[in-house]
Amino acid sequence: MMCSISIFLLLVAYSGFASCRPPSYDLSWQNKNTSDHAVFEVGLQNMDEVSVCFWMRTTDWNSELVLLSYAVPDNDNELVIYFPEGEKIRLYVAGEYKEVSHGVRDGRWHQLCMTWRKSLGTWVIYVDGHRKGYGIGLSSGQTIRDGGVLVIGQEQDEVGGLFDQNQSFLGEVTDCNIFDRVLSVTEVNIMSRSCDYDGGNVLRWSDVRGGLRGSVNVYSPTSCEGFTVDTINANASPVRGFSSHSKDKSSKV
Repeated sequence: MMCSISIFLLLVAYSGFASCRPPSYDLSWQNKNTSDHAVFEVGLQNMDEVSVCFWMRTTDWNSELVLLSYAVPDNDNELVIYFPEGEKIRLYVAGEYKEVSHGVRDGRWHQLCMTWRKSLGTWVIYVDGHRKGYGIGLSSGQTIRDGGVLVIGQEQDEVGGLFDQNQSFLGEVTDCNIFDRVLSVTEVNIMSRSCDYDGGNVLRWSDVRGGLRGSVNVYSPTSCEGFTVDTINANASPVRGFSSHSKDKSSKV
């Protein structure tokens, strides 16, 4: 009962916040290249905790996709969200990684949140509000260091560059926010019910548009509208701008 009340109160507060947020938009990567990305050269502050949450959709099944990378001078994998071929979802922190297997390359909008805490190296990966993997031992005792460059849509092999075309993102993204704390299960659940959030205190989605480089397509308003994953996808238009590379159901992986 108390949990239901808490969720209701958060929804009320969230609705008030969403009513005054900047206009919504989606970013669309429609070609594999090394020019399309968003970059933030100021870098992050030292962080002992982090949460990265975003909505994405893609029909590219076969290629490697990097949604976000943060590189510092002596580590180009300080913080990376990486989708190897197939169903794997991988979180890198301070050069180490943990991964889960869960299909998100079906052309539907999916909300993902990934959290990490220095103490014990605690990590969690959520998909559509549900915890799909968790554990300890991910860069335990380490800190995500400042002085680097944050890039969305490309993987850095050196600070701010040496992008690999084969790992560039292909698909659509909206509502990507970064926090310097571990979000609660209730907060993740609330965020998985709407694509209308702009509350990251490290990176706000409304600021991402100002860092765009290359030919990333911007669509406004967002096609990600609704109050559950099912209604959002029922209302959404198809993935825009590139041919489907969906999994061949008859092939072996």
